[in-house]
Amino acid sequence: MPPKSLTKSQQFKRDKVRNARQIRSEASSVNPEEFSESGSILNIPSFVSSRKYEIKQLQQAVHNSKQSSSTRIFQVLPRKLRRRTASHNVKRIPKRLRHRALKEMKKSQQQFTQGTRHLFDKRKHGLSSRKLYRARMMVNLLRLASKTQSMKLGIPQDLPTTNGTLRSRIRLLQKEIKAARSINSRKLNNKLGSYDSTGFNTLAEKPLGRVKYMKRQKAFTWLPTHIWNAKRSHMFKRWGFHLPWSPTQKIFRLTHRLAGNVATSDGAMMCDTSFMCDMIIQCKDHNKLKKLVQQLTKGRASLPKYINRQLFTGLMYLDSECVGPCSLLWCTPNSILIRLHPSIYVQVFGHLNSELDSNEFCVQDCRFSLGSITITGGKSLYALSHILRSASTSESYRQFKLVSSVTDTTVLPQKIMFAFDAIDPRFLVNPKACSKKSQLTEDDILSLENQSVEEEISETLNKLVDAEGRNESYRGQSTLKQLAARRAAMKSSTGHSNLIPSNNNDSRIPILLLKEHESQQWTLIIPWFWVLPFWYQLNKVNRVYHMGIKQFQQLAFEQRRLNFPIDYPFTQVGYDEDVVYKKDVLQKLWNRKPPSKRLNYMKLGSLHKESLVKGELGSPFCCDWNFLRILQNGLKFLGKEKLDYMNPSRTSTFDVDSGTISVRHVIDIFKLYEKNRESTSLPVHIFQGTVETIVEHSIISKSLPIIPVSCSLIGRGHPKDHARIYAIPEEDKSYWTNVLKGTLKSNGKIKHDNIQPVPHCFNLIGYLTSGSFNLSQGRGSGVGFVSAYALQDKNENLFLIRNCGETVYRLVKLYQLQI
Repeated sequence: MPPKSLTKSQQFKRDKVRNARQIRSEASSVNPEEFSESGSILNIPSFVSSRKYEIKQLQQAVHNSKQSSSTRIFQVLPRKLRRRTASHNVKRIPKRLRHRALKEMKKSQQQFTQGTRHLFDKRKHGLSSRKLYRARMMVNLLRLASKTQSMKLGIPQDLPTTNGTLRSRIRLLQKEIKAARSINSRKLNNKLGSYDSTGFNTLAEKPLGRVKYMKRQKAFTWLPTHIWNAKRSHMFKRWGFHLPWSPTQKIFRLTHRLAGNVATSDGAMMCDTSFMCDMIIQCKDHNKLKKLVQQLTKGRASLPKYINRQLFTGLMYLDSECVGPCSLLWCTPNSILIRLHPSIYVQVFGHLNSELDSNEFCVQDCRFSLGSITITGGKSLYALSHILRSASTSESYRQFKLVSSVTDTTVLPQKIMFAFDAIDPRFLVNPKACSKKSQLTEDDILSLENQSVEEEISETLNKLVDAEGRNESYRGQSTLKQLAARRAAMKSSTGHSNLIPSNNNDSRIPILLLKEHESQQWTLIIPWFWVLPFWYQLNKVNRVYHMGIKQFQQLAFEQRRLNFPIDYPFTQVGYDEDVVYKKDVLQKLWNRKPPSKRLNYMKLGSLHKESLVKGELGSPFCCDWNFLRILQNGLKFLGKEKLDYMNPSRTSTFDVDSGTISVRHVIDIFKLYEKNRESTSLPVHIFQGTVETIVEHSIISKSLPIIPVSCSLIGRGHPKDHARIYAIPEEDKSYWTNVLKGTLKSNGKIKHDNIQPVPHCFNLIGYLTSGSFNLSQGRGSGVGFVSAYALQDKNENLFLIRNCGETVYRLVKLYQLQI
């Protein structure tokens, strides 16, 4: 039977693919210069130059072959723009390609979705009379709320929660607008409704957003970039904010390649970190302010190098109790800027506001008046150079342009920062780099220490720490319509230009660009309502991607840094994060499974040498620091080189007089824990260099000193969160030493199926708060804490870890971390 003939369209498609995959070559004779004199070694430059045509054709064929099979416009979109609905919803396709997409959809007689039907025909059925009335009233309501400058801020706070008809709401709105016109308590200097919301010795009010979304922000405040992030990220509500957790697209390996401080980074990643709360403390007496800083940071941030305006990152203490990490900057000799995590900000602000004298100190709550964008990666400065332009001649801006092409920021001084007045980034039609890439010399690095820049930085910081200075930056803030009109006038008069010429009435934005020494991340601090314009322009730069809170955790894990609050169990917030919230979630997930499908933690195999100890020690759903405290304090109290698990003649020892358990053996410690499972106080604290003596009655009350560590696995596998850390027993050290060297089979391969000796139950010394496979190391690693008692007399760094719910022990090397 003869083969079936192809149709015209089938033959066209076949020829198209065949031509795309055809690689043309150039007929030429062998060039004698391609080989060495002996004829055995290939001369690479000569060979490449003579085969330039073939290489170019090969690259072109690969490109054509990739595009030849894509017949629809939604199939040629880049990965970050691909959507499942792009095949039938034209709104999912970029505007420049929608016309072609509509033609393709009409040609194939494809049905349009509800979202695009209005582009082609009108709805047959209109609104009912009641719906039409409500729609018209709602339109009037929104128009009233945005008609003039004073109306927007005259909207009552309780409008979304007010019970009543729509007409009563309109009357209430009109009444409030009329009062706002007469009182004019808040003066706006722009048409966008931007203003400075600062609380002086009191918490600031939440920023007023659009009326449409006010009810949604009643309990959780939106960031300036919330609507942009909500379309592209998974969001979660925590600490009073609605935050981006992680982009919807897979970004794990991309985060490592771009933001992991690697030499191959050819891009940058950014996040709106306006949820990090800013506090400004001002005092007329420099010595009193310095004494306050000494109390808050235990004397660290009051050193001369930090007073001379170097960013301090470290722990903050209230009444000698650690509350969490902070960033502190001396803006002027009489004012400091403190950046705190939102989980501890209200506690710190309330404590300072109640303890400090209001006649001498002024504490500004700048949570909603200062915003920030954090950017990290090799091209961080280069990406910022696309959107930052100085409003006037500035030495600090000149230095920024000088280092904008630097990819390795470790060569820059620790004290480096940039502060100047910038123009509206929306003036740049197409963001471009402010200067060409150039090689940075040693003289250029030394010139960054120029003292003349200090005056400019001080002048800019004075505007940032002053509420009037921040509010002045909004003066003349242009709307999008005004910018479009100026852009059209510029194009008609002078032709196409990238930068809209500015005038004296334009806004001057004070910005501060800081570098964090440990994470090598850059933080751009700007007034709150300027975050969104900078964010939109920064997203136009090539190879710049957004990230969320999860990516900050990943970067801290890969760089062996502690991430707040999950890796700070010695603080109340970090302890509650794991032992209360995370434990509750994991335990509920475990309880929802039927008994036959869930792991029974109490009936695991032989985990320890003691046969009477069954299952996991402590809670299997968290790092049980209370159990570790009782165990380590009890062992410290016994103080025996050879510990006995129990007395064969009796199961436990009781004190007849008090009726409590008397600790004489290891089993007594476990009995003591059974009666004191819940901890009323923080069970652990950071080791300060001294170990106190433990008496019997303080076993359950004495806080346990712990040391932060990071670990790297020797062999296969990777640790998980809540993994247990064990010390190697003396009788098993020879076995694990051979494992370190590698026990080989007869064929030369490593033997992994040896029968492992298990440790004692009292060899448990700590937990891993974060554990996973580390892309930067190429092996499993983790971050956690161990008891200071266990590391006090040990010189080696070999230990064992075991994931919760598993029976396999793995050999690791521990390294102490500095906080």
